[in-house]
Amino acid sequence: MELGTFILKQVNFVISLIIWLLGLTLLFLSIWIRSDPNFWEFQEHLNLGNYYAACYVAMVVGALLLVVGFMGCVGTFVDSPCILWTYMIFTVFFIVLEITIAILVWQIPSGEALQKYMENEINRNLVSIYNNEFSRRFMDLLQIHMECCGAVDKTDYKRNHLTIPQSCSNYRTNNIYIYGCSENMRVHLQRIGAGLGGLSLSLVLVQSIALCVNFLLLVNLKSLYAQVF
Repeated sequence: MELGTFILKQVNFVISLIIWLLGLTLLFLSIWIRSDPNFWEFQEHLNLGNYYAACYVAMVVGALLLVVGFMGCVGTFVDSPCILWTYMIFTVFFIVLEITIAILVWQIPSGEALQKYMENEINRNLVSIYNNEFSRRFMDLLQIHMECCGAVDKTDYKRNHLTIPQSCSNYRTNNIYIYGCSENMRVHLQRIGAGLGGLSLSLVLVQSIALCVNFLLLVNLKSLYAQVF
């Protein structure tokens, strides 16, 4: 075996292993987000459908990348052009899906625009907590889980002539939370977006390199077979 082909095979194996590990990470991250019942309760009230869709796409991609990464490792060691070509085709397909995940989680406005949207949606539920059971449950869950009070701060309740609920207080110290829920929720969502989007784009980069290495390996294998026959 030529030195160049040997090096390409080792590099391709390492890259396939990295893809397998990143796929496993993506799968666990998306399952962790999806299994958080509080987050999906928030999603129903805040209309965050893009996160919902991105999470399911990420689960499917993560699971299939475990198979594709293994396929790349096997194709490298058995010198199978058929497996390597299949691996490349799947890789192109997954790159498109991973870019889709990043677009879905980053399409929602960030920074001040996202926080303003959160303020409006949270205020809409806040003013209804005493005559709408769903709004009350949502606000209690949000304030306990995010450790916050009101949309901007606790004065939102006073401004609407409402009593500050117990969920606004720290259960250990009984002190009212000083941060508003719109700010804490924005930070929470941006962390989720950074995790899913960043991991997806990392996979795009690694798989783009994998495509180049696979192509070079196929060219080398073709020339070796030509010399043999």
